[in-house]
Amino acid sequence: MMRRGRSQSRVNKNIMDNFNDETYIRLKTNVQNLVGRNSHDKMKTIFDEACGKWALKHEEGIKLYRKNDDLTKECDDLHNDKKAMTIKIEELEKRVKTLIEESETQRNKTDDELSGEDSQCLKQECEELANEREAMTSKIKELEKRIRDLVEESDEQTHNTIKELEDKNVKIKSMETQLKEIKVRETENYEDFTKIEQERNKFENYIAALKKSIDNHKQEHIENYEYIEAQEQEIKGLKFTISTLEKTIQRFETLNHK
Repeated sequence: MMRRGRSQSRVNKNIMDNFNDETYIRLKTNVQNLVGRNSHDKMKTIFDEACGKWALKHEEGIKLYRKNDDLTKECDDLHNDKKAMTIKIEELEKRVKTLIEESETQRNKTDDELSGEDSQCLKQECEELANEREAMTSKIKELEKRIRDLVEESDEQTHNTIKELEDKNVKIKSMETQLKEIKVRETENYEDFTKIEQERNKFENYIAALKKSIDNHKQEHIENYEYIEAQEQEIKGLKFTISTLEKTIQRFETLNHK
């Protein structure tokens, strides 16, 4: 069973390798380009499966066309045979008619003029011609029946072939529509991606500017903090000096009161 499956796979592969339909080649190139850019493996699998069935139907269609040609040729040959036999029957009928006329003429003669042997030969020849005519007529009926059967078979196969071709064209149009939609989506996605990329670049630049501004503010804050700290130290020093002065003043005031 597996061997048969492998054999069928090889046959299908050979059919696909030799499938030179222009539409298939164009679609295959488009799909390969799309898959190459976007890695649509599922789309490629569906495309290969659909085209595999398409190629098999195409091969069957070619076989049906060839068989139809053979049937048409056979019909033509049978028509020619029928025509030849019809002509031969007409000739036989003329000959039988002539023999009958001769027989009637001789029968009207006296018995002395027509010998028994001649009469017997004439009768036998008439019977042979009648039998041959009957055989020819029967053969013509057989040929006519065979022609009718072949015409019906040919018409049925032609109808089936046309229907399969119509189905194939519908599938091709559907695939072309899908590819167009994929191309449109690909273009839209590319445009969206470009816009997003531009927005991202803007945000990155804005973030970089904010970061720089924050660093500047930090530096200013550090400098301000250091300045404030120095001022506070200076204020502490001044307060200490004032406190010392106040204590000194208080001592002087105490001494003066004494």
